[in-house]
Amino acid sequence: MEFDNPESYVIRSIPEVRGFMGIPFTIYYRNGIVVKATSSIQTKDQVKLILNKEFSVAVTV
Repeated sequence: MEFDNPESYVIRSIPEVRGFMGIPFTIYYRNGIVVKATSSIQTKDQVKLILNKEFSVAVTV
């Protein structure tokens, strides 16, 4: 989605991206709630760290 299109107001208005000045950016949602947003290109390790932190299921024994 182009960031400057009128339809993208939903993304532009969330607090997690207000300070973003460039693209690309990624917004991570969990159960419909924004849990993380990043701007600029992320490395594979950075993405994996975010995924593990935000989407790992804690197993309790």
